[in-house]
Parts: sequence; C-alpha cells; structure tokens
Amino acid sequence: MAQDPLSIPTTVLPESTFDPVQFAKERRQEVLTEQKDRRERYNKAWESVGTPAGMNRNVQQELIARRNQILEEGANKSAEGIDITDISHPKYGRDAMEFRSSLDQLNMDISKTEAIDKLLGEARNMIAKDDKGIIDVNATNANIAKIRSAKNLNEIDQFLSSKGDSVIELKPKQFDMDQYIVDYMKDKGIKGMNVSSETPKGNFLITEQYNQIPPEELQSAFMGMLQNPDFRNKVKEMRANDATDLRGGSDLEYLMERKGNRLARQQTGLKREWIKPDKSDKPEEKKYTFSNEPVETLIGKYKAVGRNVVTFKQQKPMKVTAGESIVDIESGLNKPISTAITFTPINTAEYYVLNKNKAGAQAGTILTDTDISRGTRFKPEDYEAKRFVEGTYPIKKKVGDKTVDATKTVLVPYENIKNELDAEFKLAGDIPQTKNEIVRYTKEGKAAIFDATTKKFIRWAE
Repeated sequence: MAQDPLSIPTTVLPESTFDPVQFAKERRQEVLTEQKDRRERYNKAWESVGTPAGMNRNVQQELIARRNQILEEGANKSAEGIDITDISHPKYGRDAMEFRSSLDQLNMDISKTEAIDKLLGEARNMIAKDDKGIIDVNATNANIAKIRSAKNLNEIDQFLSSKGDSVIELKPKQFDMDQYIVDYMKDKGIKGMNVSSETPKGNFLITEQYNQIPPEELQSAFMGMLQNPDFRNKVKEMRANDATDLRGGSDLEYLMERKGNRLARQQTGLKREWIKPDKSDKPEEKKYTFSNEPVETLIGKYKAVGRNVVTFKQQKPMKVTAGESIVDIESGLNKPISTAITFTPINTAEYYVLNKNKAGAQAGTILTDTDISRGTRFKPEDYEAKRFVEGTYPIKKKVGDKTVDATKTVLVPYENIKNELDAEFKLAGDIPQTKNEIVRYTKEGKAAIFDATTKKFIRWAE
C-alpha cells in the first residue's frame, strides 16, 4: 500500500532519566536542612544574650523591651526566608549585619548593667567595713538612689562620669594645724638649736635640755604659713572659738602667743640628780685637750694637715642626724649621711677647703699642704679655713663570705654638730674661732702665715 504523502512520521525521543518526584523530594530535603541550619544559627545567636541586672527597674524593662523587639524583627525576617545570621550573603548580608549590630549593642548594655550592679554592691560592702568613719554614708546612699531611679542607661552613664565612675563619697578631711606647723618647719629646715641648762634646787641638780628657735625666725615661718588659705581659715576658726582671745591683734600675734611660745623653747629632756653632801667644789676636769701640734689625716691618697687641734679625752658616742655632710676618709668624697649614725668624735681641727669649683676639684674639697705651698693650681682667694670633727661610726663590712662589724672614719663639719658637741663635752666656747689664714713656704722650708683675705703677712709659724 502506498504511503500517504501528507502523513508525518512519529518522532522517537531518547528515554529520559529525570524523575520529578525524586527531584521534589530532594529539593524539599535541602530546604528543610537549610531552614534547620538557619534556625540553629539564629537560636545560638540568642543564647549569647543575657538578662539585664535588676539594679534599675526602668533600665531593666527598657532592655527587655529592646530584646523582644529585636527577637520579633529577626523572627519576621527569618519567616520571609532571610538568613539574618549570614553577613556574607550577597542579597541579605546588610540585614544580617544590622541584626548582628543590634544584638552586640544589646549585649554591651546588658553587661554594663551587671557592672553597675557590682559597683553598687561593692559600695555597700565598703560602707559596712568603714571602721574609721571616713565615708559620707548619706551622700553615698544618695548616689546609689540616683542610679536606681534613673530613667535610662544613658542618664546613669552621665551621672557616673560626673562622679569619676565611683559612687563613694568621703567626708571632708579635717585640716590638722599642729601637723601642718610641724611639716612646714621641717620642710623649711627650721630646727633651732639644742640648749642645756643646769639649775640647783635644794639637794638636787635639775638638768633641762630643750630645742630653741629664735623668735624672729619663728615669726617669719608663721607669716609663710598664713599664706595657705586652709591654715588661715583654721586660725580664724580657732580664734572664733577661743573665749580668752580678748585682746584682738593680728593673726600673727595670736599665733606667736598661742603656738610660738611652745615652739620657741621646746623641752627635749629633763634630768634630776641627787647632789651628794660631800660633793667637791673643784671645777670639773675638762673632757678635751688643746694641742699646738697639727694632726695629719690621710684623705684618699693624699695627706691633709689639720691645725688648732682639740682632742677629746673620752670616746663618747653621740647621734648625728641624717642629711649632715661628711667627708669619707677612704674616698675623699663629700656627701650627706643617708640615715642617722652613732658618731664617736676623736678630735676637731681646721683644714683648708676650696670655696668654689676650681682646677677640676669641687667646692668643699679639703686641700693638702702641697696644694697650698705650690700655689699653682689654687690661689689664696680660692680656699678658706674650715673646722671639721674627725670621728668614727659602726658599719657592716664584707670580709670574704662573712659580714663583720667594723668602723668608718669620717670628717663632719664642726658647725653641723656644734650644739651636740657643746652639750656632750661642755666646750663652753673654748673652741678657737676659725681664722682665714694660709701658709706659704720659703725656699728654706720656713712657713709664713698670711691672711687669706688681705694677703698680708701675719707671723712666722713656730
């Protein structure tokens, strides 16, 4: 049978492997897995959000309301298929970034409420442990109440910033006038001088020791103190409460009368000794001797000569306070004492010392007779006579692996311990006054004495 020319033959397609049912199942599983992962990431983000502390109910409610709002917005976007946890998503990254920023700020504010709550707790503990009563409890509790009643967290931040991030208020420190006077006198180096007096009373000898400050020096110190407003106000308060202040007068006069008399002559010691009936009227033997012979002292590597020597008969220790300048015999260095020492005087003599820096040597350096006689490095106007006291004090010294007791020999300026020496050895002004004399030697070795200031010849040395 012939084929119909208008007929179209059936097209045979290759067999397809696509299974729409299976595809739908797999796609559904992918969507469910993606939703599950997104939900887990979302829940994990919320697990990091804490609960605001209850230090302020207004703030607590505000933060809880913000938390619920962020939670609701996040849930709505998640329902719309937006992954608000994936900040790298090309389409929803901005939404995720805003969500993360809101969550971070909420966490910071919640942490801040915990820190403030801890701060208030520490303040209450400090009040409970304040045995000395230095905390102003009413003012501190007022600060705590201010924080607990604030309208929002920003108001608390501003308040704490104005208080230096502390709610503790201290009571005003009372101005201690007596301590201020003591500190001022010490700072200005006003020490006065040690004085000793003996007064017979019946069969007893009363020995009084006291520290005496010249009235004019004390008056000058009070004038300086009155420049301090706190001190000046304390004086006015003192006078207002002093029923005996009837004569009027200036604050300076009042201070000299009320405080100055005690400071000008401050007792440091009192001794009462029984006088035996058979006590001899012979004058007490002096505890020192004079010598026309000079004393040679090895300072460092050089030998210095001391003149007008007074030697102490008794080896009697005495206290020398810190700050006095000494010359270390071993090193020749002039330096202050760092602490008080127990000083035992041996003798006192006059040495020639530089009165200015010259030829590589510092002012105060003790010169040798060789320096003086040569007259090349140092001229008469460069040095002057100054009296020193030679003595020893105990030290600890390293010998091998052991530390042993030893003594150090030093020179202390006589003027620095004059009062102590007078009280201990009763020198009574017997120390000859230092004369500014210098020695020149002739070619024959004969010593000529000249006045260091006028350069005039005085005498030949004996």
